Parts: sequence; structure tokens; C-alpha cells
Amino acid sequence: MRIVTRLTDRLKLQHPIISAPMAFASGGELAGAVSTAGGLGLIGGGYGDADWLT
Repeated sequence: MRIVTRLTDRLKLQHPIISAPMAFASGGELAGAVSTAGGLGLIGGGYGDADWLT
């Protein structure tokens, strides 16, 4: 079942779920899982250098 909101329409999401940026805690796996499930997964890149972000 798709929940339709302004957020889901604007970002083309299946579900109105946005994860907190937790790159150091989850290594990007959490962001990937949330995105795969239809939400918006985020990683925190503020402390990483270009090689780490790649």
C-alpha cells in the first residue's frame, strides 16, 4: 500500500520515511535498506573525505 503525501510526491518515494544520516554507525547499509524499501536513506558525509564517500 502506498501512502501519498506531499513528501512522497515531491521525492517520488513509496513510503514517507526518511532515515537519519548514520554512515559511521551503519556503513551505508541502513541508508541502502531504507532506499530499497521505498523510503529516503541518507548517509552523513560531513566527516568523510572524497575517497570514503566514493
